[in-house]
Amino acid sequence: QKINVDKALTIKENLWYAGRFYGLEEPYLSERVAQLLKQLSLEKYADMKPEMASCIGRFIARAQPA
Repeated sequence: QKINVDKALTIKENLWYAGRFYGLEEPYLSERVAQLLKQLSLEKYADMKPEMASCIGRFIARAQPA
């Protein structure tokens, strides 16, 4: 399956955007994004653009809904 990320957004913004697309709202959305970043060990990459953190592509793919 192709990884679907917006390269203009950070990893955190991509997760937030995906959550909004699927109807999640605040404050749950921010809590869920933080949970996913922690669960996937992506906290230190959260503010990076995907191309800057290309080594973590597999984690981004796991965070995306099937």
